[in-house]
Amino acid sequence: MLTQHTSGSVRIRGTAESIPLRSDCVEAAMTILTLHHWSDWKRGLSEMHRISRGPTVVLTHDPIEYDFWLLDYFPILREMDRDMFPTVEEIAEECQSNGWDVKSIAVPVPHDCTDGFLGAYWQRPKPYFLANVRRSISTFNLLEEQLLKEALNQLRRDLESGTWEINHGHLRELTELDIGYRILKMTSGA
Repeated sequence: MLTQHTSGSVRIRGTAESIPLRSDCVEAAMTILTLHHWSDWKRGLSEMHRISRGPTVVLTHDPIEYDFWLLDYFPILREMDRDMFPTVEEIAEECQSNGWDVKSIAVPVPHDCTDGFLGAYWQRPKPYFLANVRRSISTFNLLEEQLLKEALNQLRRDLESGTWEINHGHLRELTELDIGYRILKMTSGA
């Protein structure tokens, strides 16, 4: 969303679905984990492609390919993400129907990632207890307070009892994990 700040207020100048730039005016266009916030992701991709002389790049996560221990505590997150995120296959089909070539690249998440998206803390569960961490993850902001409290209490009990370590401690041996994050690079077809 493009914004213009004037005397303490914000006025929206454009959205992903209506970018107020001329065609072919930028070298490349990119979006990072935002498609699920757009009112029309197909239109947004079309707009990004329209303004770009070069590639259009999307970092997204595929709700079909994504799986890690947090979903054991918050299974509703999988359902929510499947409702909000288009799959990589759906994005690729849309791109191909517009005559664009699309390449999908897996983006394994490093064990020490601090970016703050949902899967960033796959190896270390304690950050999920921090309200400021959860606030930066859009699906957490949609959870009912009681469900959030119950799931966090179960996670806390499992950490204290050693159950989490028994079930997921093997993750500490990994330096990265593929949990469904993908870069999609779209270019005009030949």
